[in-house]
Order: sequence, then structure tokens, then C-alpha cells
Amino acid sequence: MNTPLKPFIWRLLVSVDQIFNVILSVFPHFKNKGFGYPDETISSVVGKRYYIHEDRSLFIRVVYRLVDKFDPGHFKRSIEADEGIL
Repeated sequence: MNTPLKPFIWRLLVSVDQIFNVILSVFPHFKNKGFGYPDETISSVVGKRYYIHEDRSLFIRVVYRLVDKFDPGHFKRSIEADEGIL
């Protein structure tokens, strides 16, 4: 897909991801894990939890395994050191 819409669609998908990250912070369990920063993606938070904090809780493990199966290395590439909590 190499159209003028490609950058727009990608930015739209990232913004939806960021919205769901903020929505997850409504639940204290997720807020305590670092979810909720409006400019950070779920992949960034999961990557930080998995690699930096060595968090292997059920949610982190399930999301990590599902996405990593289709896109190996996705979470390492997605960590945003300048967003959220390291």
C-alpha cells in the first residue's frame, strides 16, 4: 500500500492505540503498570514492562506473545524512552 493515504492511516492507527492506552488507565491495575500516558502506545508500555521491569503478568505475557508471533521484535522497537515511565 503505497498511497498518499498511507501516512494518514498509520497516524490514525497510532492515535487509536494511544487512546486505548489512556482508557486502560481507568483500571487501577493497569495504571499502576504505567498505562495512561496520552502520547504513549500500548506496545511501548508492554515493551517496558516485559524487557525493563521483567513483568510476566498474564496481560503482559498474552499481549506480548500474540503480537510477537506476527511481528518478532515489535516491542523492543516500540519502547518510547521519552514517554511514560521507564
